[in-house]
Amino acid sequence: MEVQPRRGGWRTFLQVLGPAYLVAIGYMDPGNWATDLAAGSTLGYRLLWVVALSSLMATLLQSLCCRLGIATGMVVGLAAVTPAAGFVSPLAAMVIGAVAAPLCYYAIRFRQNRNLDESMDVWACHGMASTWGMIATGLFATLEVNSAGANGLFSGNPKQLALQFLGVVVTIAFTFVVTYVVAKVLDLSIGLRVTTMEEEVGLDISAHGERAYS
Repeated sequence: MEVQPRRGGWRTFLQVLGPAYLVAIGYMDPGNWATDLAAGSTLGYRLLWVVALSSLMATLLQSLCCRLGIATGMVVGLAAVTPAAGFVSPLAAMVIGAVAAPLCYYAIRFRQNRNLDESMDVWACHGMASTWGMIATGLFATLEVNSAGANGLFSGNPKQLALQFLGVVVTIAFTFVVTYVVAKVLDLSIGLRVTTMEEEVGLDISAHGERAYS
């Protein structure tokens, strides 16, 4: 049996950080990339530098990175910047993406170290990234980006940060209660877990009666 090399540590961190960083920037204001570069702005050159650095990093670590890690980084960046999209500047989006990567990386490690059964890492990636994105909106939001929005803490409005924290608490409470009720109903009706044998065989065969992968 071929033993696969262990991928982890700083290499895994980098492969999550790069895509998270780039997706956060691109999702914020992709239409201005060409304009910024043509105008010779500092932001434009920074964006070009980020693309070049990420490409170089991907080339150097090609044999050490996995597609799943890169895809996870993209999801993390997207989930983090979504609450802030339309309210923060592209530079703030860079910070949001850069902070989301280590936050979610260590959330994944936390889940793994405690053997929590959460194979898709929805809490660690979507949950933690979007929670940070909601809080970050209260930090970086500015009326200069969206006059219909509000200023955040760094623009002199600490009230908005408090509102964002309130939104996080309400969202967590709502999703916990609804998820708990739905899970209990499923557990009492059709059950939440399959047997160990069914899991080893694969749910495509044991639950659906056909093979999903050749």
